[in-house]
Parts: sequence; C-alpha cells; structure tokens
Amino acid sequence: MNWKIKKWAVSVFVLLLVLALHKIGTTFSLVPPTGKTGAPGEETCYTAGCHLLDELNPPNASIDIVFNNGANSYKPDTVYDVSLTVTDSSMKIFGFQMTALDSNNLRMGDFVILDSLNTYIQLAGAREYVSHYGASNPNNVGAGFFTWQFQWIAPSVNVGPIRLYAAGVSADSPISAPAGNVHTTSLSVFQATTVGFSKYPPKEHKLTVFPNPADQYIRFIFNDNQWVVDQVMLYSITGQISFRYSGEQIQEQGIDVSAVPSGSYLIKVSNELHKRIIIIH
Repeated sequence: MNWKIKKWAVSVFVLLLVLALHKIGTTFSLVPPTGKTGAPGEETCYTAGCHLLDELNPPNASIDIVFNNGANSYKPDTVYDVSLTVTDSSMKIFGFQMTALDSNNLRMGDFVILDSLNTYIQLAGAREYVSHYGASNPNNVGAGFFTWQFQWIAPSVNVGPIRLYAAGVSADSPISAPAGNVHTTSLSVFQATTVGFSKYPPKEHKLTVFPNPADQYIRFIFNDNQWVVDQVMLYSITGQISFRYSGEQIQEQGIDVSAVPSGSYLIKVSNELHKRIIIIH
C-alpha cells in the first residue's frame, strides 16, 4: 500500500512539474519577464531558473547585435537601426531581451518597435527593455536562427559610451522551452567624433523642431532651407503611428498638437527626418 502511495505521489509530482514547465514555456514565449538581460544588477533566464535545464552560451551557437550596420557610434537625438540574431542550428523557437545603459548603469535612449508582431517594449523600474513577442507564433519561428529588427533613439546629449546588453533563448519547441539554451552578449556604442569642418551636420540634424517640449504647436526649421514639409507622422514609443498630418493640416512649416496626448514621440518629417519630441499639456 505504501509503495502504491509513493508511486502515485511521484507520478503526481512529475505531472505537476511538466505542467508547470509547460506553463512557463508558454507564458514566456509571449513576452519574457523583465530584468533578464545579464546587465549589471540583472540575472539571465538561465541563472533565474526560467531556462535552467540546458546550456548557457553553448558552443556552435551565437547571439549577435548589429548597430547601425556595424558603425558602433551615435550622435545625440538620432535614430539608429538595430538588429539582434540568435543562432542555434538545432533549435526552432527563439526569444531575446535587450536594454541600453550608460557607464553608470542608467537607462539611455529609447527603443522603437518596427514590427509589433514579433517585438515588444516593457518598462520596469528605471530601465526599458525591448524583447521578442509571440516566440511560438508560426510567423516568428526560425530554422536554426531568428533575427529581430528595431530602432534606438540616442539620448539628446552625448553621455559617453553606451552598452547594449542582451540575452537570447533557443528551444526546440514551446513545450521544451524551459529546457532551452540561453545566450548572452553585449555591445558598446561610442560617442561619434567629428572630423574636419562642415557647414551642416548629417541629415538627421538638418531639422530643428521647436518648442520641445511642446504644448499647442510644433514648428520646423531646416538648416539648409531646401526642405518643404509635405507630411508629418508621430509615432508612439511602441512604434505605432499615432498621428498623421498632411495638406492643410501643415501650416507655416508647423502642426497643431493640442489634441495629441502628453508623452514622448518619434516625429518623422517628409519621410526623411527623425527627431524625438515631448508633448506636455
């Protein structure tokens, strides 16, 4: 009788463990918990036990960050393309999380989502995280690797080196995700230096947006007087188009933002120029 009870208890324990691991894998395949990039003061999903059963940084696998096509430098208030790739040839399900910190481990810049079907932004404490979204969604399943693409807006002033910390996960399937491999990496981007003299800075800085912060109205000035505003779009922090202006909505190289909710936005002018704008009512 005691043997049967022990056997039953073991079976129940194994079943509960499998269900718990499946629940963890399914939940975290949507979005990961915050604070798992391996940045200073943070764990990874391996050390936290979310994906403890396989390997940390296994051989013949990798996680790679590409910042601005490999030009690892930034200028203030400028938008840069970032991509992250997790490669693990035997795996099909992938996930990641990234944060950007300065040398004092403080949050720097803002991430911008380009595709809400596979990337997501979370705020926790004083840090911002960009991560996978719906890792087990068929559209997001890779064959040995997966790449996410998003953007990062540099802070409004030079703050010295900024480090991107990232952790990735790879698994064979959503059910096996708790036993997935964990990959970690980081990349430093440095303050750009100016060589020689130029009348005008790069294209991103030909545009002046004022006032910033704004309340009722935003105006635009181009340093070279060669641009005419024909379309303006405001993007939310998640990369979604929030407001679009064209035609008569643009008057005297400016737009009325009195109806725009207070917040931080990315502004795109004439499909070319980007700036970060804060609206406060």
